[in-house]
Amino acid sequence: MSKKNSPKHSVGKGAQSEHHNEPDEKSYVKHPDDDNEEKEKDDEDYLKQKWEQVASDFNKHYGLSVDASEIKDESFSDTLKRLENKTGKSRADLKDEIQHWKK
Repeated sequence: MSKKNSPKHSVGKGAQSEHHNEPDEKSYVKHPDDDNEEKEKDDEDYLKQKWEQVASDFNKHYGLSVDASEIKDESFSDTLKRLENKTGKSRADLKDEIQHWKK
């Protein structure tokens, strides 16, 4: 078959590397670590939103002042750190408790 009459898509051994894996092309396949970073950010956003919903009940349950649980200008991670100190629970336990908190 001449080049003029060849199909648009190459087939056979080496077709992939010849046409699709050019060094200057960006891969359309995501790296698994990219998904983990996005998932962690989504989890943090979810926990922050959930925290805003349950904070007053959480404070009553643990006898905390509002200052201890407020999300001020810092990140939610800093709020979790303060809660760790006030409740004596680990960050993982606090995240789990917030995520599964029932009103």
